Amino acid sequence: MSVHVSWDSDEKAVIRLDFVGEWTWEEVEQAVQTVHQMEESCTSQLAVIVDLTKSEHTPYDHILTHARNFASTASPNWSHIVVIVGANVVIEVISSKLPQIYPRFFKKTFLFASSIDEARQKLIEERQKL
Repeated sequence: MSVHVSWDSDEKAVIRLDFVGEWTWEEVEQAVQTVHQMEESCTSQLAVIVDLTKSEHTPYDHILTHARNFASTASPNWSHIVVIVGANVVIEVISSKLPQIYPRFFKKTFLFASSIDEARQKLIEERQKL
């Protein structure tokens, strides 16, 4: 699978999705199922880091539908904080519009970073605002 899911923190408060090489929406759906299983064991407010730095392409077909499906099935513990690392311009534009298109599912805007360390720092700063 080219979409890898793991905890990014020992506290199990940040889930990380690493997109590597070429990937498909079917692989994303499998990763989302893994995320949901992980969410069940967590009682804290969850955040997500999406790492696209090793992704070779993004299939743009039905991207809005897939984003809505992911968010609509998310855990109540989801803090709605998502940091995307290595996003191209298209991903940044689409992500920035999701809260306007689906305000019920995306309550906050996405944050963008150029590295995992920067993403972690942005999460810390964003959580301090809560």
